Amino acid sequence: MAEISKERSGEMVRAAFEVLIANPEGLSPRDVIAQVAAKLILTADDRRFYESGPGQRKFDRRLRFATIGPVKAGWLVKANGIWVITPEGEAAYETFTDSGDFTRKATRLYRVRKKSQPDVISDDIDTGDGKASTLASAQVRRTAQDFPEALRRRLRCTDRAATREGSLGRDG
Repeated sequence: MAEISKERSGEMVRAAFEVLIANPEGLSPRDVIAQVAAKLILTADDRRFYESGPGQRKFDRRLRFATIGPVKAGWLVKANGIWVITPEGEAAYETFTDSGDFTRKATRLYRVRKKSQPDVISDDIDTGDGKASTLASAQVRRTAQDFPEALRRRLRCTDRAATREGSLGRDG
């Protein structure tokens, strides 16, 4: 994949955030990508398709890849085939108006959060019940109670939308 600048990546993600702010109930990745592609001027390379994946336009994959930082920063949630911007994401969109700064801040937040996570080790650990378990299986997944109330409301909206529209496919 050709390298794209932080500015271009930020431009793409900020356009996606703009689309999602206008659709607080969230949208499917396909809809977000289509609307962002219509907003931005795609380069000749953006419009090309990957040889290894017929039907996979470079712009689409680049936008999906560019959203990893904002997801890890807590600005964007991808769940049940719907992308939803978080209140923190809306605040970041308003605060970091420069595309490059927006991307760099998401990357910094992701790195800070990653460093705060415990190192994953492959050794067995004692779970206290006389059985050994690997750390990976002992980790507890984040539950809905961990999310701010506003995000829980948005996720409920997306669940209702997904139920009305049927299966939307992969989370994106």
